[in-house]
Amino acid sequence: MSTFYKDKLVEITDQEVMLGLSGTTHTDMKSKQLANVLIKILGLSVVVHSIPAIITGLFNIARASGRGWPGDYWFYPVSSVVLLALGVYLVAKSRCVTEFLFKGEDE
Repeated sequence: MSTFYKDKLVEITDQEVMLGLSGTTHTDMKSKQLANVLIKILGLSVVVHSIPAIITGLFNIARASGRGWPGDYWFYPVSSVVLLALGVYLVAKSRCVTEFLFKGEDE
């Protein structure tokens, strides 16, 4: 396979294409940008984890209230809602969290 790199025809292998070494230049991410992306991914992970936990907690409350004794079944869905809110906050305000974590750095 051939491609142009800096106005020269260059031969590249299929392995180089798969590894992204085909002559295209990539910009390096700064530490704040990387932290911002990782915080968003963490937030999405928390959101995805909390949704089934809320549903499971609500089913447990419904099952326990049918017996006439709800007990402490409310704690699990409430804590899952708090996790959901935290995940949404991390996704929406990841830049603010990054600025808080990297307030001493100039990058």
